[in-house]
Amino acid sequence: MRTTGEKLRSMRNECGMTQTALAEAAGISVSMLRKYESGYPVPKTHTLDKLLKAMDMSHEDFVNWGEPEHKPVKPEPAVTRQTDTPVMADALKINPAFTDRTPAFKDHSAKITAVNELEQTISSLHFLRGLLINHDPYKSDIFTHLGLLESHLNELSKLTGYDGMVAKEHERRHAEIRAANLRIRELETQLGDRVTPQVIFSGLKHYEAVFGTWYAAHGFHYAKTEISPMGLRIEMDDELAIDEPDDCFADKRLLPYARKSIRMITDDCTFEFQKDQFHANLLDTDRNRRMLQGLYGTAFHNSVIHGFRSHCDGGRYYLRHEAFVPYEDLAAWEKSVCPDCQEKKGQG
Repeated sequence: MRTTGEKLRSMRNECGMTQTALAEAAGISVSMLRKYESGYPVPKTHTLDKLLKAMDMSHEDFVNWGEPEHKPVKPEPAVTRQTDTPVMADALKINPAFTDRTPAFKDHSAKITAVNELEQTISSLHFLRGLLINHDPYKSDIFTHLGLLESHLNELSKLTGYDGMVAKEHERRHAEIRAANLRIRELETQLGDRVTPQVIFSGLKHYEAVFGTWYAAHGFHYAKTEISPMGLRIEMDDELAIDEPDDCFADKRLLPYARKSIRMITDDCTFEFQKDQFHANLLDTDRNRRMLQGLYGTAFHNSVIHGFRSHCDGGRYYLRHEAFVPYEDLAAWEKSVCPDCQEKKGQG
């Protein structure tokens, strides 16, 4: 049977901790820990409790440590379904698989395989933690272990039939790019020499002005837009126009039509904003976040608000956001606001 000191030393090594790290975590001196591991003196109960807690071990682990086929018994956290949290609520909307109540595994052997994969994942994480604590690892060390973690998680996904949201998003984007490239080749065939880089750039800049019309009609003061192959990437400021929309970046021909069907945010009692004689700013509230999602979803069905940013000024928090709007959505919105505008533009 192992002594107390031998067990402590073995458990510390299993955790990948140095004597210095364990002593600091337990709140004792390194010299005292060395004495405990040498076998004399034996730590008192409260000191042993601190050492076990620092190593994330239980008293049962300590008593049975070194016995044949003994594995550490970690306390299992209570399993709850936190579907009422904002993150889970958004996930449920994105992926209906989160509400699937069918059994996860087809048989018991598949479940055992999944448990083994999970144990390897935990072991790999534990080793990586020890590597980071006790060494100055190279990037190759980190990348190797992250690759192992990724492979274990992929196996777990295959066993349960889970299609990761990130993987699905990548596939969706690749499908969009393939479709866009196909459409470009079709247009090149149809139009021949009439398709030039200048013509394409002019068309994309037009959609930038279409979006400028949309946000100006709503009363947004400024947005930074970036042209990408599939659509516009947008960083929208929190500043709002008060009386008249700022048409600096709008399509002057389209704006009067847009204003007939769109109310400025500062005239809409459903939004929350701070307003004085000269300025107005959109406040960072849950209600405004939901309202912005609705604005984009109504006008641009395939658009995505992929980030909200809170901006503090004078003790108040104002709401900025980042979004992506596909060109086909911009074309559809322009046509819905003014069916004849595109034809008139072509004639002009």
